[in-house]
Amino acid sequence: MNGTTDTPLILTPIRYPLTAESTRTLEHASHVSEEHDDGQLLVLHVDLVQYDKHSTAQDIQRAIAPIVGDQPVNVIIRRGFLVEEVIREEAEQRGAEIIVIGKNRMAKWRRYINRLLGNHPDIASYLREHTDATIETTG
Repeated sequence: MNGTTDTPLILTPIRYPLTAESTRTLEHASHVSEEHDDGQLLVLHVDLVQYDKHSTAQDIQRAIAPIVGDQPVNVIIRRGFLVEEVIREEAEQRGAEIIVIGKNRMAKWRRYINRLLGNHPDIASYLREHTDATIETTG
């Protein structure tokens, strides 16, 4: 439990600027939150160190407002090298019970090559192995 309420904490990593997949993921997370007695929705954006971009929570909050409507949402930004590690660490620190992630839409041949090279892990599988949270992926 997240320690503050009896409602579950739902962690939702997204890309910013928002992609079509991030929008779908956020819409799904919003529905999951509503299904769980208005669970606490926490949106996470990982600024990858190797890309040297710096997003602000205010910019992300403005971008997601039309998607989540009046639903209260907290936005956090973390810097890191590996998205899956940052998500895992944040889920553990915050006590997330549910993690909603987008489905990887990369071409199959590219996923296969990247997996062989170790460049693109299956984030859903990684989180299932390394967290106690329920992992939900968008269609």
